[in-house]
Amino acid sequence: MSRRLAASLALVATVALGVVSRKVHAGAWLWDKALGDVLYAIAWYLAIVVASGAHARAAGPLALAISAAVEVFKLTGLPRAWAAVPPVRWVLGRDFDARNLACYALGACAIAAADVSVRPAAGGPPAPSAGPE
Repeated sequence: MSRRLAASLALVATVALGVVSRKVHAGAWLWDKALGDVLYAIAWYLAIVVASGAHARAAGPLALAISAAVEVFKLTGLPRAWAAVPPVRWVLGRDFDARNLACYALGACAIAAADVSVRPAAGGPPAPSAGPE
């Protein structure tokens, strides 16, 4: 399976889990709030990989930068004014929360580390062959 296809499937799963974490309340901050924020940065990372095929060294910092920029943009008050439009509210959120920045950093670092760990290292040993020699 190609990396972009895998990232596409992971993006769908990430968004689905994020929606469930927001709609099904467990009464625990980690599930009800933090998980969705971690997944937000992960979704940006996966979208970047799907769109560009970027390496983790580029996709991780870019996902974090986009997530942080959206969070800081909330300080303008515009996302709150636009919150009546559900798709805008889902992408931009509504109110600034500095704790989200930590969640975004965790998400971007976690997905970049996971991405690197499942990809063969450049110049490493070749993958074992599937058939007899």
